[in-house]
Amino acid sequence: MASPTYRCRGIVLKKTKLGESDLILALLAENGAQVRAVAKGARKPGSFAARLELYSCVDLLIVQGKSLDIIKEVRIVNSNENIRTSLERTTCASVMAELLEKVTHVGLEHDRLFPLSQKAFECLGQCTPDQVIAVMDAHVLKVISLCGFKPTFDSCVLCGLPVLSDEVHNQPFCDLAILDGGVVCSSCVAEVESIHVSRVTLQWCHYLLMSTFEQIADTPIDQAEAFAVARVCQSWILTHIGIKLKALNFLFTTQIF
Repeated sequence: MASPTYRCRGIVLKKTKLGESDLILALLAENGAQVRAVAKGARKPGSFAARLELYSCVDLLIVQGKSLDIIKEVRIVNSNENIRTSLERTTCASVMAELLEKVTHVGLEHDRLFPLSQKAFECLGQCTPDQVIAVMDAHVLKVISLCGFKPTFDSCVLCGLPVLSDEVHNQPFCDLAILDGGVVCSSCVAEVESIHVSRVTLQWCHYLLMSTFEQIADTPIDQAEAFAVARVCQSWILTHIGIKLKALNFLFTTQIF
């Protein structure tokens, strides 16, 4: 009896070599779950591997297998080619893809992850080079929020007092209690472990978290501030999810930007 088949739309997050000519692909499926499947012969000349490039959105026909499912047909929905032709965009996309590959699981659905990530990768491929880190930052902040670790940047996480507004507290630095979930006011800071973070950086964190990708692409951000937001994201992910993103570490050590 023939094995059951199913159709799946997904974003290619990771490719791993298997044997002499096969590839194992990790994809973010339309339902927000991770799909892992084998593309047999994908590394041979003339195969359909060209339609399975990283960060592309594809429609797949997949045959259920005993251990891993098998990809039989591929149709490109959006290749996001501009991402792969720019080192800056590729570096940021690798951070986004690695985070998605780490926080998603086979069979665990999350209906908001796919449309969010699809829009983020499209925006990354279309925005100007000086905005790519901001788009990456926004995607990371939104993904960790959807996963249940949403940061609070505008008001005290303990008492709810506004913190970022200049009218309330016009100091260059604010206290960020990462373990407790956000910024804390001067009255509550003694109750938690916190670090000093630039007020401007936290304002950007809040803006990137709450704004659409279209708005972010049209809002200039200083490169140093974009990197500062990325470092907040790095600390947040390590504290709440317990992972170190290799692609994010590479971003900080490279001289690409």
